[in-house]
Amino acid sequence: MMSASMRKVQVAARNVQRRAAEYSGPEETRQASFFRRFGKLRAVFRRIRLFRIALTWATMSRMKFSRRQWLLAGTSLATATGALGFALPSLWHRGRNSRRRTTSWMRVSGGSMAPTLWGEHHLVNCRECGVSFKIDASPTGSMSQSDKAEFPCWHCGAALDRPTTVARPGQVIQVDPMQAERQLQRGDLVVVRVEQSLTVKRLLAVPGDVIALSPQIDAPPRLSCNGDFTHSVSLIPVDRDARRLHSRWNADGADWQRTDCRWQCRVTDQGSSRLTHTHRSVHAHGKAIEFLDDCPANPLLARTLFPVSTILLRLQVTSDGPVELRTSLGHRDVAAGCTHVEFEGPAVPLSIAVSAKAKSAAVILDDLTIDRRIDYRLGPRDDHALYPIELGPSEFYLVGDNVPISIDSRQFGPVHRDQIQGLVTEPSSWS
Repeated sequence: MMSASMRKVQVAARNVQRRAAEYSGPEETRQASFFRRFGKLRAVFRRIRLFRIALTWATMSRMKFSRRQWLLAGTSLATATGALGFALPSLWHRGRNSRRRTTSWMRVSGGSMAPTLWGEHHLVNCRECGVSFKIDASPTGSMSQSDKAEFPCWHCGAALDRPTTVARPGQVIQVDPMQAERQLQRGDLVVVRVEQSLTVKRLLAVPGDVIALSPQIDAPPRLSCNGDFTHSVSLIPVDRDARRLHSRWNADGADWQRTDCRWQCRVTDQGSSRLTHTHRSVHAHGKAIEFLDDCPANPLLARTLFPVSTILLRLQVTSDGPVELRTSLGHRDVAAGCTHVEFEGPAVPLSIAVSAKAKSAAVILDDLTIDRRIDYRLGPRDDHALYPIELGPSEFYLVGDNVPISIDSRQFGPVHRDQIQGLVTEPSSWS
């Protein structure tokens, strides 16, 4: 049973709390302005309501307590006050340091990192093939340097009107500030300061690496790092069979039939006839040609196109039995059902053949997609005599994924670590 005196204490405490909640005097205003200086602790102290606690303590002081109870209460209050006094400066400085190292946000400007990161751009829809793609709209891009009213679709070659609407703003990226203990790796996306301006680039090489050139005569040389030719995981589209009314895949025999943009065949253990791909460039008036380094982000950029080194073939295989899929990039055993298959290899003419593991199997090939990797190579005006380059202890070599228009270490040379302002925390597109 609760005594009458304890009930009186509880009732008095509730009344004091109710009156304190209705009271907002100058004392509380001064306390709020004082604790506002402590950043994240502000919300904590506003919940404590020191003024309400003080009124409650004053009311309870009128009650009768023993000397032992008063001594325990005073000791607890002194301990809490001392601990708070020691903790406040530490927490305040820690909050200031964390604010200094806090993650920042940056809007991408320019098209030097397309298609990985986009600055100002337009979204274009082709009326003929239905393909949607982005084009660079920055002041240094091909759209600003040409007065043409039309440009060809990268996929089907249909004439598209030049966008007249306001360009979409650049992509917003998350940037972590640089710290002395952070180790940068090849392929990282970084924000670097060059000539009093900030730009986003990719690290091709780190301190101690050697940048050399490939021995090519008929094309600008590719850049290699320690003898390896690196590629970005960011892909540039080459062909989308599902978007074509007339496919660029041709069957060598009558067993393959194309219906609703899907190739169907009844195969046996002796194999099927081949599907062969014929690449045609919209910049070569639809003539059969090898895979070239066309960049859909720069539709009006006048430049010479060069052969690419690596392509990817992706497709969906649906069969009612196990089959073997053979392509010019490799072969693979595919189980019954629906399977997504991917091949990567040198840019050679593509072909596909299927054979059944049992007597026969019905096979459907769908969503045939061809992409290419980004080749980092020197421009026509870059100085070849500077290579090979061995990076110093604090030097980094930067490149842009939009190779034809990017201004990077190929022009201004390696950069010092002090010029790197932060690390882009978007998923790194690199292999």
